[in-house]
Amino acid sequence: MQTIDEETIAALIRKISSPRSKEQRAALLREAQILDDNGDYVEGLFSKETIEKDKAHRLGK
Repeated sequence: MQTIDEETIAALIRKISSPRSKEQRAALLREAQILDDNGDYVEGLFSKETIEKDKAHRLGK
């Protein structure tokens, strides 16, 4: 079993928690299959009501 020193762990945490742009967050959520290619929540994971509320919010309605 390999051990990781505290310095390496700290560097990994900084990398993971670094601020992301809106585009980077969206890409991460698409990769995790939480958002579809249109930027909408995936229907199998979220209710239709949640998806519609999110769309309205993003469109400023």
